[in-house]
Amino acid sequence: MIQAWSYWIVRPTALLVASQWLLLIVVLACTVWGNQSLLPVVGFYGSVGLILLLLTLQLSCHINRLGDVIVAPNAGLFACKVLSSLAMAVGLLVPFFVAFPGLFPGYGWAASAILISALLLLILRPLLYWLIRQKRFVEGLLILGTGDLAKRLCDELANKHDKSANPLPHFGTFVAPGQSVVAHGTVINYEELPAITRQNRISRIVVEESGTQGNEGLAVALLDCKLAGLVVEQASESYEQLSGKIWLNALQLKALVHSEGFRPSRHYLLLKRICDLVLSLCLLVVTAPLLAAIFILIKLDSVGPVLLRQVRVGRHGREFVLLKFRTMRDDAERHTGPVWACEQDDRVTRVGKYLRKYRLDELPQALNVLRGEMSLVGPRPERPYFVDMLSARIRYYGLRHLVKPGITGWAQVLYPYGASVEDAYEKLQYDLYYAKRMSPSFDVRILLSTVEVILFGRGQ
Repeated sequence: MIQAWSYWIVRPTALLVASQWLLLIVVLACTVWGNQSLLPVVGFYGSVGLILLLLTLQLSCHINRLGDVIVAPNAGLFACKVLSSLAMAVGLLVPFFVAFPGLFPGYGWAASAILISALLLLILRPLLYWLIRQKRFVEGLLILGTGDLAKRLCDELANKHDKSANPLPHFGTFVAPGQSVVAHGTVINYEELPAITRQNRISRIVVEESGTQGNEGLAVALLDCKLAGLVVEQASESYEQLSGKIWLNALQLKALVHSEGFRPSRHYLLLKRICDLVLSLCLLVVTAPLLAAIFILIKLDSVGPVLLRQVRVGRHGREFVLLKFRTMRDDAERHTGPVWACEQDDRVTRVGKYLRKYRLDELPQALNVLRGEMSLVGPRPERPYFVDMLSARIRYYGLRHLVKPGITGWAQVLYPYGASVEDAYEKLQYDLYYAKRMSPSFDVRILLSTVEVILFGRGQ
């Protein structure tokens, strides 16, 4: 016998993306037959500009994580996300069309595309919300275990989704009309497992790592389910996929060594270094006027050096001098020693508050990237004092130093501002997830999310 917990996993993002591509096709079709419409024909270059406009709209929705709230109970939250996504797209497109006016499709086509996009998304939301309530576009997840690990996984999932805008925060138990209910923590017989999965439309079974060891009856039942087309996976792997972080509570170094990740190719590392050099150099050139303006504002705002030079711990524990714009008073740690910055920190200067909010204080670190001490994407480097303290209190903390630190990272775009050991523990889980799955596409995803943080002032 074994205990079982059940959840619904909502997956509406694919439908959202499909609807946006449908919009792209519809508007392009209207462009082809534009002479039959009320709008003027945009021509070849205008059509290219229209395509770029629609692709930018999709990119903005992705960066703004619109798919995460498309079925949120709070319709106002979704509407605000739609408007902010459109505003982001317009903010990106205006400078582009000013620089390349020949690609501008015209005010009529641009306004129509933006309005149609907004209306389609707002109309799509109630339809998706109804489908989710009818258990469509969801995945049935059954967690099996005999020990504490399975229950902790359920608690982690519940806590994660309590903080989200999901319409089924705990995903509920599996309730199907006229069928039995699998309640949380229910003890079931192994032979009942195939029938339970069929009755409750289970498509994925998550098993506690110790659940199948020496348990032939459960192994046979799981094999039966697997042959029927269900996905059977270990709890730690499933948690990574659902949460985007490695589960430290269940982490074993042996499992890390034998896992599929933590093995970036040499071609990827070479490509990453080339991109670091090119993009950081472009960043310094493009932002040169902004850097000069920030230099002057800091000088006028407070006494002290413009650039802050701090010793940080890099890859393999090597220390280096990190550069950033000073955002605090020059004597901020004179009497206290190293102290974590916190929200509403009274040590932050007036200019520094805005620099931190929009992550502009990090711009000088492009020089650290050029010198090879940092990368554009990676775990944020920490000061030696905090590294020593956290290494003594958090198991596996030193593993984050196996990867070159970055200006931005997976933890920075997903986890809110933190200034405690508990926050460092949470961020370590995201940093290890990045180290395990680092790839060009993952780096691009993080950079796009960083753009969102900068545009909407969500930095710290």
